Amino acid sequence: MPHSIDLDGRGLVYVADRVNSRVQVFDRQGHFKAQWISRVAANAPASQPESLANWRSQVSSVAYNAHLDAFVVVEGADVVVRR
Repeated sequence: MPHSIDLDGRGLVYVADRVNSRVQVFDRQGHFKAQWISRVAANAPASQPESLANWRSQVSSVAYNAHLDAFVVVEGADVVVRR
């Protein structure tokens, strides 16, 4: 389930796939290039209520900063910077 989309300076498309806990990377023609698997998916506490446990294991946002040439990815309650 796409939840957030952004482009980098090279024209690649980054899609935050919330339910599958990953960011997928495509070229402008839609060809799959790579994926970043979220670290929070495997670490979601089983003792949490279901609604909270689901939220904590999802990737909800990806945003590119051209000045830093880096991405900010929201993974559960964490913010991860990727280059």
